[in-house]
Amino acid sequence: MIRLRPRYRVSHYTRLTAEALQRMGAKALVCDIDNTLAAHDVGTADSTVCAWLESLHQAGIPVAVVSNNGPQRVELFNASLGLPCLPKAGKPKPRAYLNACRLLNSDPATTAFLGDQLFTDMAGANRAGLISVLTEPLPFPEPFFIRLKRKAEAPFLWAWAKKGH
Repeated sequence: MIRLRPRYRVSHYTRLTAEALQRMGAKALVCDIDNTLAAHDVGTADSTVCAWLESLHQAGIPVAVVSNNGPQRVELFNASLGLPCLPKAGKPKPRAYLNACRLLNSDPATTAFLGDQLFTDMAGANRAGLISVLTEPLPFPEPFFIRLKRKAEAPFLWAWAKKGH
């Protein structure tokens, strides 16, 4: 059975500070893009994303991007950031997560993955042995297929909340 439950949850990506990552035992971070760091239709990283990434860089935490989007979308978003990135990742397959760890020269057990979806982001991070961190999706309109996934995720999130997790 695929483990969907994230090990940690944050309300917003900026809550995942270097100190929080260190408390989790993470020495590196891999991130999703859409509705984790930016809306689906936002091409480039904004100043908040840049400042957050800079704070992680200053703390010595390397960061990579793993996305199911195509190269054009990922490269546009990453143009000003210069992070290692893996487009067309095929999440939740563990291959891209493990390749990101190789790019960061990090061990999966000490690498966190930040994403906003259970069935792709958390399932893949857990399968690959990364520290899974679920963030609330950014409050932007989403494509229809993502809204459907959110409805399918809702019972899991509700049950975990009811149990106090």
